[in-house]
Amino acid sequence: MASVKKAIRIEMDRGSDKKNVHVQEAEPIHGFSNEVDAPSYEVLNRHDLLTRQYRINDERELEVEGPNSSRLGNALTSCLCCPLSCLFTNFEVPNGSLKLAYDGRGNYVFFGPGVHQVVDPFYRFVPGYKSKCD
Repeated sequence: MASVKKAIRIEMDRGSDKKNVHVQEAEPIHGFSNEVDAPSYEVLNRHDLLTRQYRINDERELEVEGPNSSRLGNALTSCLCCPLSCLFTNFEVPNGSLKLAYDGRGNYVFFGPGVHQVVDPFYRFVPGYKSKCD
């Protein structure tokens, strides 16, 4: 049984200290049981424009690219292939974090903890790292 969130609206009359409190019960959105409570989501749901197809229950369900290099490998590649450095990107992702990227072909990629080397000049990376808990 899904619980129903209650929206509380408080109105104050101008020039007085009286408060009128109205309690309105919000209907749970089908399939989204209390995950969203904004009026815009209710409108989208009413017109069948919301989907749970891409939602995940846990961070372990994320499709994450694993490490594919080492620090030594990245250092050697950077030194020996310096003139071709525009063709590859070397980086390390700390534990508990993700590096977000766009592959230039319409796909988004998550890189998991470890040392990575991407040999593709079309990848664009989001600056910084995102916590797996966010």
